Amino acid sequence: GRYPARVGVTDWIRANFQRGGKPAPEQKLPEYVGSSSQELLCPRNPFWMETDEITLAEALKPAGYVSCHVGKWHLGMEDWYPEKQGFDFNIGGCDFGQPPSYFDPYYREKQGYIPTLKPRKEGEYLTDRENDEAVNFIRENRDSSFFLYMAHYAVHTPIQAKNDLIARYKAKKPTNHNNPVYAAMVHSVDEAVGRIMSTLDELNLTNNTVIIFTSDNGGLIGPTNNTPLRAGKGYPYEGGIRVPLIIRWHGVVEPGSVCDESVTSVDYFP
Repeated sequence: GRYPARVGVTDWIRANFQRGGKPAPEQKLPEYVGSSSQELLCPRNPFWMETDEITLAEALKPAGYVSCHVGKWHLGMEDWYPEKQGFDFNIGGCDFGQPPSYFDPYYREKQGYIPTLKPRKEGEYLTDRENDEAVNFIRENRDSSFFLYMAHYAVHTPIQAKNDLIARYKAKKPTNHNNPVYAAMVHSVDEAVGRIMSTLDELNLTNNTVIIFTSDNGGLIGPTNNTPLRAGKGYPYEGGIRVPLIIRWHGVVEPGSVCDESVTSVDYFP
């Protein structure tokens, strides 16, 4: 199995705009990542994932699968985009680790636009747009074997959400987890998952589709907390690495069942 450390990634990958916007051949890895004043430093960290790595999309292609990446990629500039890693379609994936904005035209002065997602309707929420694209892919490939890698930019910073959902959570009684904007972002992701499930039901694809819902890290400290788990995103404690995992697989996974075994993402594709 492959995971970040095995491909040399020991810290989050800096996007090109965060490295001065130099062309790839001029990029030189620093001796360490971080400030020289820090007690603990990350070793050399690449700016992309090399194309000789075998992705799920590449592994499935010989079996006739058409594959689509939607959302966050964060594994390098154009020469290392999803299309260079076996995906037939790439919607929104680039070297950004976070969107410039969650609202169309998805722009911020320092960062620019998302190069692989053309603005469509001013003010449209990014999570909704991503989901539209994913649903369209499913519909267009209903008669084929398909692999959809749906990697929402949410709920990464910037913490932005739709006003109607923010108002809904502001109206709720405050609790220890009290950030209505963050809650509204989670709500939008939940709606997106529900819409994909409904689309599969509508197209009679549910019983022939494996659905895996999970996350890449624990909750962000600041907007909320992960109590009773220790710490959060960016930490090696349970609050940083313990994430949800829900699998729907007709005829294999019993609905409503719970597995007590420890699982990591390497187990999906060992």
